[in-house]
Amino acid sequence: MNDLIEGFDVDTDLLLTEQEMHTFSGRHAVFPHHEVLTTDKCIQITGVLPKIKEWRDEDRAGKHPGGPAPYVDDRTILVVLLLLAREHAPLNETAIAEVMHRRLTKESRDFLGIPQALPPRNPEKGGTEEKNWQNHAYNAFQRILDTMDPHLDTKGNRRRLLNNAERQAILTARDLNTMRRKKERLDWFSQQLLQMTFTMQPRRLRRRQRVANISVDQTPVPVYTKRGTRKNQQTGEEYERLVKEMDAAWYKKPDDYVWGFAANFAVSCGSNLGEETDFPITIRAFTLSVPNVDIPGEAVKLGQQLLNAGHSAGRFSVDRGYSSNSSVDQFHKPVRNMGYQPVFDFTKRELGEKEGGQNGSIYVEGAHLCPGTPEELINASIRANELEFDEKTYRALIQERSLYELRNKEAPDVSGKVKKMCPALGKQAKIECPLREIHPESSEKPKPRVLKRNVPTKPDKICCNTSATFVENDETIKSKQHLRYGTREWATVYQADRNMVEGMNGYIKDEHAENLASAGRRSASGLAAQQVLVTMLIVSANMRKLQSFLKREAQEAIKTIKAIYPRSRRRDFAGWGTYKRRWGPKHESIYVPGRDQPLEITALRT
Repeated sequence: MNDLIEGFDVDTDLLLTEQEMHTFSGRHAVFPHHEVLTTDKCIQITGVLPKIKEWRDEDRAGKHPGGPAPYVDDRTILVVLLLLAREHAPLNETAIAEVMHRRLTKESRDFLGIPQALPPRNPEKGGTEEKNWQNHAYNAFQRILDTMDPHLDTKGNRRRLLNNAERQAILTARDLNTMRRKKERLDWFSQQLLQMTFTMQPRRLRRRQRVANISVDQTPVPVYTKRGTRKNQQTGEEYERLVKEMDAAWYKKPDDYVWGFAANFAVSCGSNLGEETDFPITIRAFTLSVPNVDIPGEAVKLGQQLLNAGHSAGRFSVDRGYSSNSSVDQFHKPVRNMGYQPVFDFTKRELGEKEGGQNGSIYVEGAHLCPGTPEELINASIRANELEFDEKTYRALIQERSLYELRNKEAPDVSGKVKKMCPALGKQAKIECPLREIHPESSEKPKPRVLKRNVPTKPDKICCNTSATFVENDETIKSKQHLRYGTREWATVYQADRNMVEGMNGYIKDEHAENLASAGRRSASGLAAQQVLVTMLIVSANMRKLQSFLKREAQEAIKTIKAIYPRSRRRDFAGWGTYKRRWGPKHESIYVPGRDQPLEITALRT
């Protein structure tokens, strides 16, 4: 009979061994070697490993070459991080160390070049092998971050709380050029990993996305520490508040504030307007920034990253926070100079007639209109916003208003100058006006007519000349977009594009998958660490999207095959049934009495 624990009726042979205790809770399954090989292949595709080495050599130029090679290199850390991201596990040094300590096969260890075991350091002081692995994981991860951390000056202070004076001293001493160079490296790193998720798609899907039609948005990325600065709402004075994550800030949501960073996403959108996409919707470009700092600049950076990757510029859809709250030089000009076609909405104060009219025209919501345009059409968007009529009526008014738009006589030149002509002039006239004679070859189809009360008392060039030169200015550039505002086409495209990016934001915040909204999932300090970890989550989300798309595509193919070839019972196509009609050999042709030529069987079969 086995011994019993004193005071408890438990057999001592049933107790857990020390080895079993290590796997009692948490993730402990060993990663298959083939999965390690695949993940390593993904990292190799990105090309980031030689670049990180190049950056490290550049930063250490003229310094001591350093000590011996570390046990854990850059490749191992990135492979393990991607394994954990795909497993939807926490991304921190403890999880990394656990993988290297217990969750790799001997074959995988040899492949990655890490030791089979690490003897504990200072065992007399309580050191363990587990702690040794954690130290190596932390140091290896920090070596990667050091090459692209724009806020490396705060590295020694990230484990303690800083007051206002300490934070200000760090900010004052910063080298802006070094910060800019490191941030460029960091953004390049993220883009290479996201580009890898595009490269891994089948060729047929990549070809459908040659033109980059994107929708851009921001979403908060909370950090592990919830401490932040506060301001007196009346005096604007900042309270003395101890802060650990000094480069984070408050991200304002409609009903809440989040202390952390801002993720800037560019999500792929459909090529065919208003139709379901024939490729997976993924995050195509990403940067991490401080909330409320250079929001339009981060959006422009996303568009440029895709051009650098070899894509052609397509639509560039944004919400009103970008188009209305940004200056022309910050957002509108850079987007158009890159070749993108902006699509956005207007705020209430931007509706109706605004500055920008030239040569007698009326400038309304991105379009130059005839000065005789009825007021009901000029204010159609304002009235619709005040709920004076339904959508169908509004779309009809916008369509009617389009007839009053000035027509381009020729293509714009490189400076943006373009000659426009009156919409009542020529045989392609859309309206009739008392100031213009009807062209003899003009269509006899009924046209709207400018009322006498709307005819300008002092006609300008657009009413008197055959054409007038229009020059782009800040007012016209800011409100000009790819599609005519207010039309059903514009509404369909804008709504679809915004739904794409909002849907992707929700997808990556799935609590059972990447869980971007959970700060505990990414318990690391600093903007660089957060951007690297969020990048891994985006890669995981993009891979999930691709797998779901391919699975759905295969299911649709099976449905199509079943519709063409209905399934038969096995006993029928195997010839087991006694009642099944049997047939003889095939014939290419057969003689039929009364026909001059044999009956061609092949033609009938087709």
